[in-house]
Amino acid sequence: MKRTATLVLAALATSSLFAQVCPGCRAPEPNKKITKTKTYNCRLPLEEVEKTAVMEQKEPVKKLDDANSISAYLEELRKTKAELSTKKSCSGMHDYVQEIDRQIAELEKMQAVLSQGCFKMKIDELQQGTPISFTLPGEVITCKDPEPQTLRTVNIDEVPQITPVPMQAVPVPLAPFEDTNVLPIAIREGTIPAHLQAPDNRVPGQLLVMLRSNDQIQEVENSLSNMGFPVIADKNSSRSFKVWRLTFAPNVNLDLALEKVKQLPEVVLAQFNHYSQERVNVPNDAQFGVMWDMDNTGQSGGTPDADIDAPEAWDITTGGLTSTGDTIVVAVIDGGFSLSHNDLNFNKNYAENPNNNGIDDDANGYIDDRDGWDAYNSDGTISSSSHGTHVSGTVGARGNNTIGVVGVNWGVKVMPIMGSSGTESEVVEAYTYVFDARKLYNQSNGTAGAFVVSTNSSFGVDQGQPSQYPIWCAMYDSLGSVGILSAAATANQNWNIDNVGDIPTGCGSAYMIAVTNTTRNDVKTTSAGYGLTTIDLGAPGSSITSTYPSQSYNSISGTSMATPHVAGAVALMYAAACPQLINDYKANPDSIALVMRDYLLGSVDVLSSLSTMCATGGRLNVHNALLAVQTYNCNPLWSEEVALGSAEFSLQNIYPNPANDWVELAYHAPGAMQVNVRVHNLLGQEVINVQKSANGGFNTQRLDLSALEGGIYTISIQAGNTVSNVQRVVVY
Repeated sequence: MKRTATLVLAALATSSLFAQVCPGCRAPEPNKKITKTKTYNCRLPLEEVEKTAVMEQKEPVKKLDDANSISAYLEELRKTKAELSTKKSCSGMHDYVQEIDRQIAELEKMQAVLSQGCFKMKIDELQQGTPISFTLPGEVITCKDPEPQTLRTVNIDEVPQITPVPMQAVPVPLAPFEDTNVLPIAIREGTIPAHLQAPDNRVPGQLLVMLRSNDQIQEVENSLSNMGFPVIADKNSSRSFKVWRLTFAPNVNLDLALEKVKQLPEVVLAQFNHYSQERVNVPNDAQFGVMWDMDNTGQSGGTPDADIDAPEAWDITTGGLTSTGDTIVVAVIDGGFSLSHNDLNFNKNYAENPNNNGIDDDANGYIDDRDGWDAYNSDGTISSSSHGTHVSGTVGARGNNTIGVVGVNWGVKVMPIMGSSGTESEVVEAYTYVFDARKLYNQSNGTAGAFVVSTNSSFGVDQGQPSQYPIWCAMYDSLGSVGILSAAATANQNWNIDNVGDIPTGCGSAYMIAVTNTTRNDVKTTSAGYGLTTIDLGAPGSSITSTYPSQSYNSISGTSMATPHVAGAVALMYAAACPQLINDYKANPDSIALVMRDYLLGSVDVLSSLSTMCATGGRLNVHNALLAVQTYNCNPLWSEEVALGSAEFSLQNIYPNPANDWVELAYHAPGAMQVNVRVHNLLGQEVINVQKSANGGFNTQRLDLSALEGGIYTISIQAGNTVSNVQRVVVY
């Protein structure tokens, strides 16, 4: 049978470009000066979705039935792309331009087909409102060559299908439908081909039906029974939408029953019932089943869910790269590393000669540091050690590779640095190597150095007093200045660190995260330090299975094992961050590092067992941390306020949101100035107006909300007559 290819193309009207790409976005008004713009917020509010017609096609449909019409449309696409290059970037515009490029490429293929003699393709007229047309691969169309008069066959795969750029698939608001014409065409006509359908996960013997508003389920039961399909409507799944579950006798042909149900006048929609499942990413690593720290199912007498919720986090990201393409690195300072372990992914300085030629090839100040750095001997020779190998595996053992274990990150790079168990001078040298690598990355815009986001320090000095270690403690602020958070293990003794002191977990740097050890039953292990002021949080550290030298694995305990969970979590958070956050981080590494620290500490699982043991009263939850990262304002709304000079003035982010007693504000100011932070309720009444000192550029400041009752409020920042964009916060 002859098969006709239906090509769906729509005209691009550049004047309505922004409305097409991003419904609800605000495009610049004609002749209105916008002194500074931010990226679009392309998320459609729910109320707008409900007002939008299903799959509405507003643009006129173009028929491409000859070479001239294809050439004309190609020219239109190219013109639109050229105009886009002069516009301010919009979140969504990148995908839009990619779609234009794809259509240009496909249309050029069509031109090639036409030039080979297939001079005319029948293009079916697209009816107004039809959302999509499917053609099956492998079918053929028949084109007639003008000279000679013979028929030739063209595989349908050669004829590209083009979905119009402006068309948006809008979620269908559920309602007790009275007219099936308001349903999507694909649902109404059943036009989705088999190769696009999901795998069969039907519940045996069950259907779901949606009734019209005035009809009763008993009418459906009676009709089906009279047709020889004994059935019971055993569950009203939705009273509001009149959805019922039908359970049939075991011998009923369910496919035939579904056909009959669809024919009943009382039924608006009918379908099979299906199984669903939690979307968690469980790796196939051979020993994952014993890794209670990642996923505690109660194995070995543990408490289910007394873990860091790693599989749930991995459903968001498994780590390794940022959204802007940076290779994420965690620096581990320890006693040695098994660089040849098949389950580990160590960072390499490829700018350095692999043959250890005694020359600083990349001029970074370190000779032959291709594999890392040995602060004991001030060279790049890395020797093996069980402790450092084990710690590295928890940070970033390769995931889903069928062998061994898995790290908090599956693809992160571990920078191996020796310098943990010697003298303080070696510790300082080790940290300096990390600092220099990240500083070089920042200064070179990523062409040199390494994108180190966290360090792991599973070592220290028992009862060390920070006042006697000012240089060591100052290193954490220095690392923070280039964007690095440092996870540090506290003492393996049941000491109150607030009273007895510790190095490094007694250091007061905001960029250092102090970690204690929790068990598979979500309590602090007896042999681990604690402190409401000094210790930030707990993390699994008892009987932790990880990599070991000689291609082996082992289970060991200690705060040393707890800490790499935190260092790895920081790295995973950056892998989950949107491009806006990463770009802000690169521009303001010290400030955003503290935002990420607050995300991590503000997302712990609060436990009664830790309420008097650490500042957060909780244990690491990496899934919650990733969810917190996703609250960052990745698509700031346009701001049209008067600019101060040419600099930006905008409220960038509020965290946490929802909030209780306080929020952390992140905002840009054009210079050092006094600003007023203003909070209004939904009646427009000002309930808070406090003055704060802002620095030029990126600022983070805490705002006290403890006096507010629960509700929804708006926050803005004002400097003189200039008011920033407004953001909403929920207070509970």
